[in-house]
Amino acid sequence: MQSPYRRDRTENKMPACLIVTPTAEKYAEVLERLADSPIPYKACTSTQQALEEYTDESILFGRPDMIAELLPNMPTVKWVQSSWAGVTPLIEADRRDYTLTGVKDVFGPQMSEYVIGFLLAHELRALERMQEQRKHRWFKGFSGNLQGKHLGIMGTGSIGQYIATKANFMDLQVTGLSSSGRQVPVFKKVMKAAQLHDFLQGLDYLVSILPDTPDTDNLLDAEALEN
Repeated sequence: MQSPYRRDRTENKMPACLIVTPTAEKYAEVLERLADSPIPYKACTSTQQALEEYTDESILFGRPDMIAELLPNMPTVKWVQSSWAGVTPLIEADRRDYTLTGVKDVFGPQMSEYVIGFLLAHELRALERMQEQRKHRWFKGFSGNLQGKHLGIMGTGSIGQYIATKANFMDLQVTGLSSSGRQVPVFKKVMKAAQLHDFLQGLDYLVSILPDTPDTDNLLDAEALEN
């Protein structure tokens, strides 16, 4: 038995949407809270449920890998909104007759804190300190610091810019790498992808946030890191 649309109103002319992700209910709560007008949707936590609930909806929102599996069986879909920053599973799928949109300007704050957190943990030798603490012993080693270290960021889009901004506050030197080499103010310098060898020289830390596409596949390999 199919579940009724949430927030379905007879006067609502909005296209119907299937939310397809294991955390569909959480996304549905956000949709309920932020939508300017009611949007009819069904929250599906699995591809099997989505197939059972499907009744010619035109919009899919959710995980690209799950949606790529569903598309061959959902011919009426005209718009796919990814819940990820990347959309590789959909790019690799055969079907192309729909509009595909990703998520922008959302993950930057979280990713920048993730990167800076790990850099600090490495310099402060946090894991070693915790191990000594569990043994009820003082840590006798020395900590490093981030000030003056050279950070390379592969990818200068919104996430890369967030990371660079936080790194600047920590007094790191930040160099970026992008396909075009277009200069972005928060980076000390941005180099083209063709300059990868020169970009890697002298880095203390390297962060790659490039999208997973055929152009970026194997861009960074053992040979590049050895040089």
